[in-house]
Amino acid sequence: MAVTSPAPQTPDSQPSPGWTAPVPLVVACAVAGLEALAYGAVGVVSLAAFDPDQAAFTISVGLSFLVLAGFVGFCAWRLRSLHVWARSPLVMLQLIQIPVAISLWGDGWWARVANVLMLTLSALALVGIFHPRSLAALEDADE
Repeated sequence: MAVTSPAPQTPDSQPSPGWTAPVPLVVACAVAGLEALAYGAVGVVSLAAFDPDQAAFTISVGLSFLVLAGFVGFCAWRLRSLHVWARSPLVMLQLIQIPVAISLWGDGWWARVANVLMLTLSALALVGIFHPRSLAALEDADE
């Protein structure tokens, strides 16, 4: 019976033991992933509600939300892997989402629930991204 050695590990196949994402950063990335799913759903619904009279508008809004969903999801995935560059787009998204949620405060209770949810998710993501343990992990990964 021959003994075989395990396959060699490449640097990208497994992170260094010191480069594990802390819980606050994982939560922030999960929140950003949920936001990406929501943006994707808005894009699909927008394309499904196709209006031939406003074809260019419908298609551009739908595709814009789908592209945004893909980019946010990609950034969340890379930030979870401690890629420092992905932090800036996610922080910018949260900072833009806060005044948008406030400006869309509506009369219906569904609008208010959606706005409170948007504000809560933005705050949760920002707290997770700027938590001291998250910053320390990203700083260690950047070196």
